[in-house]
Amino acid sequence: MHLARFDASSLRPSLHAIATALLLASMGCTSPARPVEAPRPSAPAMPAADPAIAPLAFMGGTWVMEQAGGAVIEEHWMPPAGQGMLGSFRR
Repeated sequence: MHLARFDASSLRPSLHAIATALLLASMGCTSPARPVEAPRPSAPAMPAADPAIAPLAFMGGTWVMEQAGGAVIEEHWMPPAGQGMLGSFRR
Protein backbone atom coordinates (compact mmCIF):
# COMPACT_ATOMS: atom_id res chain seq x y z
CA MET A 1 0.00 0.00 0.00
CA HIS A 2 1.36 3.41 -1.00
CA LEU A 3 0.51 6.48 1.06
CA ALA A 4 0.89 9.92 -0.44
CA ARG A 5 2.13 12.72 1.75
CA PHE A 6 -0.52 15.34 2.47
CA ASP A 7 0.69 18.87 1.76
CA ALA A 8 -1.42 21.46 3.62
CA SER A 9 0.18 24.36 1.71
CA SER A 10 -1.88 23.43 -1.35
CA LEU A 11 -5.05 24.19 0.66
CA ARG A 12 -4.04 27.66 1.77
CA PRO A 13 -5.59 29.51 -1.21
CA SER A 14 -8.79 27.51 -0.80
CA LEU A 15 -8.96 28.10 2.93
CA HIS A 16 -8.32 31.81 2.39
CA ALA A 17 -11.16 32.00 -0.15
CA ILE A 18 -13.54 30.13 2.16
CA ALA A 19 -12.62 32.30 5.14
CA THR A 20 -13.14 35.47 3.08
CA ALA A 21 -16.51 34.23 1.79
CA LEU A 22 -17.66 33.37 5.33
CA LEU A 23 -16.56 36.76 6.63
CA LEU A 24 -18.37 38.61 3.84
CA ALA A 25 -21.50 36.50 4.28
CA SER A 26 -21.54 37.21 8.01
CA MET A 27 -21.39 40.93 7.20
CA GLY A 28 -24.30 40.67 4.78
CA CYS A 29 -22.11 41.04 1.67
CA THR A 30 -23.30 38.03 -0.28
CA SER A 31 -23.08 39.58 -3.74
CA PRO A 32 -20.44 41.65 -5.50
CA ALA A 33 -20.69 45.40 -5.03
CA ARG A 34 -22.58 47.29 -7.72
CA PRO A 35 -22.41 50.98 -8.53
CA VAL A 36 -25.19 53.02 -6.99
CA GLU A 37 -27.49 54.49 -9.59
CA ALA A 38 -29.35 57.74 -9.21
CA PRO A 39 -33.10 57.24 -8.80
CA ARG A 40 -34.89 57.37 -12.12
CA PRO A 41 -38.05 59.41 -12.56
CA SER A 42 -41.11 57.23 -12.92
CA ALA A 43 -42.47 56.81 -16.43
CA PRO A 44 -45.66 58.67 -17.24
CA ALA A 45 -48.80 56.56 -17.24
CA MET A 46 -49.65 55.10 -20.63
CA PRO A 47 -52.93 56.24 -22.14
CA ALA A 48 -55.74 53.70 -22.42
CA ALA A 49 -55.90 51.81 -25.70
CA ASP A 50 -57.99 53.41 -28.42
CA PRO A 51 -61.18 51.32 -28.91
CA ALA A 52 -60.16 50.76 -32.56
CA ILE A 53 -57.07 48.72 -31.59
CA ALA A 54 -58.24 47.32 -28.23
CA PRO A 55 -59.28 44.01 -29.90
CA LEU A 56 -55.60 43.44 -30.79
CA ALA A 57 -54.56 43.28 -27.11
CA PHE A 58 -54.26 39.48 -27.38
CA MET A 59 -51.12 40.00 -29.48
CA GLY A 60 -49.21 41.58 -26.57
CA GLY A 61 -46.28 39.42 -25.46
CA THR A 62 -43.82 37.07 -27.13
CA TRP A 63 -44.67 34.73 -29.98
CA VAL A 64 -42.28 32.07 -31.31
CA MET A 65 -42.77 29.80 -34.31
CA GLU A 66 -40.42 27.10 -35.53
CA GLN A 67 -40.60 26.39 -39.25
CA ALA A 68 -39.67 23.19 -41.07
CA GLY A 69 -35.92 23.18 -41.56
CA GLY A 70 -35.26 24.71 -38.14
CA ALA A 71 -35.85 28.40 -38.88
CA VAL A 72 -37.19 30.23 -35.82
CA ILE A 73 -39.41 33.30 -36.07
CA GLU A 74 -39.88 35.53 -33.01
CA GLU A 75 -42.30 38.41 -32.52
CA HIS A 76 -42.43 40.70 -29.50
CA TRP A 77 -45.46 43.00 -29.12
CA MET A 78 -46.09 45.67 -26.51
CA PRO A 79 -49.72 45.98 -25.34
CA PRO A 80 -51.90 48.61 -27.04
CA ALA A 81 -51.58 52.12 -25.65
CA GLY A 82 -53.21 55.20 -27.07
CA GLN A 83 -53.57 54.70 -30.81
CA GLY A 84 -50.74 52.24 -31.37
CA MET A 85 -48.86 49.06 -30.65
CA LEU A 86 -45.14 48.48 -31.07
CA GLY A 87 -43.74 45.16 -32.23
CA SER A 88 -40.51 43.63 -33.42
CA PHE A 89 -39.83 40.64 -35.63
CA ARG A 90 -36.75 38.44 -35.98
CA ARG A 91 -36.03 35.43 -38.16
